[in-house]
Amino acid sequence: MEAIQNQLFDALSDERRRRILYVCLRREGPINIDSPPDGVDDQYDAAVERRHVHLPKLAEYEFIEWHRQASTVTRAPDSRRSNRCCDWWPTIESSCRRR
Repeated sequence: MEAIQNQLFDALSDERRRRILYVCLRREGPINIDSPPDGVDDQYDAAVERRHVHLPKLAEYEFIEWHRQASTVTRAPDSRRSNRCCDWWPTIESSCRRR
């Protein structure tokens, strides 16, 4: 359980990852990452960072499933991790709405 909490804190420590989690928790089904869920214009640097830093980290921690070939992400089906994210939903939501 502690490992999941540490991963969640690490995932939430970056605004772009919070935004990706926020969108994944709010929507059902796949989200096209070419239309960025982190709310950042798809500038080259932001797209590279999303694909090489943020999405791999969220996928490694099993908060999302990243379908590289289809360029989509979905919320991970693991209920323990989803429940952890939902526990932090007010924090994630308020952080994303301030922008």
